[in-house]
Amino acid sequence: MAGDLNVSEYAVILPSGGAAAGFAPAPGGVTSPFVHRYGSRVLLGQGAAVPPAGAQVATTAADLPDAVLANLSDVERFGLTALRLRLSPAYQAAKANRPRDGQSWDMGSCTDVAAARPAGLVAAMAQAAPTSSFLEGSVAVGLVIVEGPGTALRFTEEERTKVVAEVQNGLTWLAGQNPAAGVNFTYDIKAVTLNVTADPTVADLEGRWRDPAMAALGFPGSWSGVLAYVESLRTRFTTRWTYCAFFTKYPLSHFAYASIGGPRLVMDYANDGWGPENIDRVFAHESGHIFGCPDEYASSNCNCGGSWGRFEKPNLNCELCAPGGGVTCLMRYNDWTMCDVTPPHLGWHPYYRFLGRWNNSNAQGKITSMNVIPLDYSHAQIRLAYADLGEKAVNADWDDAAKALGGDTTLFGPPDAEGRRLAIESKFTISNVDPVALTMAVANRQGPRQTGTGGGVFRPPPNPTYTDTFRRISV
Repeated sequence: MAGDLNVSEYAVILPSGGAAAGFAPAPGGVTSPFVHRYGSRVLLGQGAAVPPAGAQVATTAADLPDAVLANLSDVERFGLTALRLRLSPAYQAAKANRPRDGQSWDMGSCTDVAAARPAGLVAAMAQAAPTSSFLEGSVAVGLVIVEGPGTALRFTEEERTKVVAEVQNGLTWLAGQNPAAGVNFTYDIKAVTLNVTADPTVADLEGRWRDPAMAALGFPGSWSGVLAYVESLRTRFTTRWTYCAFFTKYPLSHFAYASIGGPRLVMDYANDGWGPENIDRVFAHESGHIFGCPDEYASSNCNCGGSWGRFEKPNLNCELCAPGGGVTCLMRYNDWTMCDVTPPHLGWHPYYRFLGRWNNSNAQGKITSMNVIPLDYSHAQIRLAYADLGEKAVNADWDDAAKALGGDTTLFGPPDAEGRRLAIESKFTISNVDPVALTMAVANRQGPRQTGTGGGVFRPPPNPTYTDTFRRISV
């Protein structure tokens, strides 16, 4: 186990010249998942690794001695030294005793804190492809550590590794809240040292260091340079979404903040009264803003209205107006909990996810068959046959993973642009039914049967009938 997330994680180090996009397919057509990608050779995932021939797998800190890291790029080494830190007893002990665990955030609103984005940039972003509309699929993340002259503004090597480890821990948790969304992160990591002194009296505290940092990276020294940088990452890594995060010790108007919808968040390494041990949760919280989530804690002056995220849902867990003050949720508390209000803000449908194994059992009153009838490019009709109610038709919307197949709305299609196969658990929304078990009749699909939890691929032999269990995991 790495960090305090209670999940099994591993690293795969591909041989030199290894495929950067992911693991090679394992026997039976299953492609092993990954959550983090560093450079062309380092992939971090969860569960059991199925690496290609010649790859090295690491599951403990002892598997990652310095000799293993010697021939890797800087970004690849950062990814592995961060994992090694998260696997260490000292890191895990610190997480078990993290400051202010479970407390409500008390930091004022952490969106649009700094000087407003120029009107021209806002207009340009409105015309351009969105950088982070909802959290599904591949995401490019630029980590920019901005340092200045003198020891007070510099990071030690241990602190740089700490930043990467905290981001890794936070985003591992975030991706794990919806495995079927296929969320994975590819990183660019830069440390920029400026010859710019700290001046807490300037009006634009962020611009003082951000603009020269962008120039040092070869982009315009302005807000537009930030947008150019994140778009360059999307192009370079061929991801769906992109954003960047600045870590610094320069004076800030707020220790952590982000723009709703991107393209950047900013964090002070000291992390105010929360300390570096809570960077992971603060980073995950701020990344929630990047993908459309509002603040839910009282000192943000939230309200229970608004139209937030992909589905324009209200902020029903706002501490100031939710019944009983709301419930525990990362957007409200320093806690690894996601409440039912946040998934729609991140852009996750209500859907049914595969649980357990396929079998031939049946039960009176349960669904006995299901047929999916494509209606057009983005919609389908699902016909459900009940043992005691007869046949019932409901409508369904295919998600964007299905659309990525270029209009092929079959349940078990070929790999999409990111190498994933469509699986039944996440590719449609069922309305007005809440089945516990269903039996599917799938016509003439050749291939072995594969099972698993949260992303398994089902390729049955001809004309089978199987029963499976689904549950609603978001609202």
